[in-house]
Amino acid sequence: TTQLFESFSPETLTYYGSEEQKGLTVEKIGRMIAGHSMHHCNVLVEKYGV
Repeated sequence: TTQLFESFSPETLTYYGSEEQKGLTVEKIGRMIAGHSMHHCNVLVEKYGV
């Protein structure tokens, strides 16, 4: 995921779309993906001490 988003130009990161009436840029979607992964890592640590 990181390599994919690093390959995008600054212009590409500003592309805009909509989801459920909320505006999203490519950059925001990347941040959501990263945050979601971090959430799952935190769950593993909290529940299983991994």
